[in-house]
Amino acid sequence: MPLEYLLGFNEKAILRLGSYQLYYHTILSVDNQTNIKKQMKAGNNKSAHTDLPFYQEFHQINSLIYIGITKRTWQERYKQHCYSMSKGSNLRFHRALRGEFFKIGVLEHIVERAGLTDKQALEIEEKEVEKRSLHYLYPNGLNMIPGGNAGLKFIHNFAKRTGYVFTKELLIDNLEAVLVDIQEKSLKKHFDTSNMERINAAISKLWAEDINFRVNVMTNAQNRFSFRQIQAARICYSSGWSKEKILEYLQVMDSKKISMEQLDRLLKGETYASIPDVLI
Repeated sequence: MPLEYLLGFNEKAILRLGSYQLYYHTILSVDNQTNIKKQMKAGNNKSAHTDLPFYQEFHQINSLIYIGITKRTWQERYKQHCYSMSKGSNLRFHRALRGEFFKIGVLEHIVERAGLTDKQALEIEEKEVEKRSLHYLYPNGLNMIPGGNAGLKFIHNFAKRTGYVFTKELLIDNLEAVLVDIQEKSLKKHFDTSNMERINAAISKLWAEDINFRVNVMTNAQNRFSFRQIQAARICYSSGWSKEKILEYLQVMDSKKISMEQLDRLLKGETYASIPDVLI
């Protein structure tokens, strides 16, 4: 964390009332934690400082990562995450905290920036999430939507499509609770459940029964969207990304050769209309 935040100097800038922190959480599995311990034991005759870059890189490559901003302390914000997790939220970070992806070995909490203004926090979060933790771009990412203003825009569009009515102003520190509510409403609307196993089974069935999809896969699999690409395109378009930027990312996902014409048809709902527009 920033030294000013840790040691309490330069308080007017770093700890001023109403300022934001940029934080991230990383989650390492028990298996990977064991691998690190084995490496450390095998190299115990060397200086720990010599091997430190290796362990840091290993942790970065193999950990799941979630990035966020808050006006509260990171401890208070983390308690909110744990509350949503305990209530059965299906957002990826909360599922990871429940140990759905693997048994947790190490959970780290890092304050990367402090004393940020609203504008600074939103701009930095948007860049950092896109660069490191947006799930559709990075397998280890736990952020399901873009950060910053793009994320706020997505939530407003997601709520509109779902029929969700806001009862209070959407703010950074209530964003997660609102997204959890919209997510639950959306999943129950499409699947009559929010149970991920049943949802995945339902999507697999839709995928298998979509005759147009089956025919096209048989004739030209390389030029068909994957489910991951469909989700990414819809989410990023709702977040205000340009079609050119979306296409650039899609073309490196899942080794699929996607054209702008195909992307246009997807976003207009002319293709893959049977695949639910959900956040999973």
